[in-house]
Amino acid sequence: QPVVADSAEHFLQFVCYGDHSQAQICVLKDGLRLLQLDSSLPQSLLDACRAHSSAVEAVLSAADKEVEGFDGDVFTWPHEGCQRSEIKDGTLRSRLERSREVEASGGLVYMAELSRDRKTPHHLTGERCRTLTSRDVRDCSLPMHFFAQGGTMLEPEELPMWDRGHSFVGAQGAGSCLHVDQAWWSNIAKNFLGHKLVALWGPDEAEDVLNKHVGQLLRRPLSSQQYQALKKASSVALLGPGDIASFTGGLPHATVVVGDELNVTAYESFINWHPNNAGLLLRGAERPPGRKGAMTRRALHGLLDDVVEVVRRRVPSTCTSNA
Repeated sequence: QPVVADSAEHFLQFVCYGDHSQAQICVLKDGLRLLQLDSSLPQSLLDACRAHSSAVEAVLSAADKEVEGFDGDVFTWPHEGCQRSEIKDGTLRSRLERSREVEASGGLVYMAELSRDRKTPHHLTGERCRTLTSRDVRDCSLPMHFFAQGGTMLEPEELPMWDRGHSFVGAQGAGSCLHVDQAWWSNIAKNFLGHKLVALWGPDEAEDVLNKHVGQLLRRPLSSQQYQALKKASSVALLGPGDIASFTGGLPHATVVVGDELNVTAYESFINWHPNNAGLLLRGAERPPGRKGAMTRRALHGLLDDVVEVVRRRVPSTCTSNA
């Protein structure tokens, strides 16, 4: 069962300092309102998703109303199929228009990694990014007394790594196939509209479930093998409108949209200060770089360099010299 945070403070403590390495999921019910993030996605996208039952038509409609363009990945599944395909080449509009044929034949379309089509300075920090969100969990602060360590005050918003991430739009049955992330960091899922199931498997089940089901969409009708795999999940959370969840991306996980409404979820990726999560990140880094599902060597080295830089800057020199 997921841990349901009893306050925004409890949730932010889990995000910044909690152990995520044993397949814990922490959910903050009504978290978007509690953290004042409920208006952080473009209103045009939320309105379009409320007005349409098709993810394709919703994103096309929202794009027509935005001055800045959209980009992202367009994934499809045939009717009752569990192996996805990607529509490549061309603008996002042309790929979405081609995906209409899939929806017309009873298949599914999932708009993944939805973002701006170019980087612009973020209005809060000035960093150049393509995120659709104007404010994220990374911009929310814990009370400062949680950051006192031997007389040193840590900035509440700075973790070893924190990426603003992108958004996902899908109808019932669509979602993310069973996988582990390209780097074994942690995730935040901000569920703006609709309902989404998140399933996470623990370290003991990880190898078996990946060998048998990696790349599969776990949607109805489940095969008997998929049903048995889902029963072995360490934690399953149902996210409703406004909920926020946090969990590791370094263990097998999968999501699926449930209910009649379109689902819109925006994600963030981060590495917090708990040593077990750093250990999980490093175990993921031992995978052959560039193999399917893993970061390239260059990207991985860049990530680790960034983490080391923040740790050196934020941790007192007496701690690092004694390590």
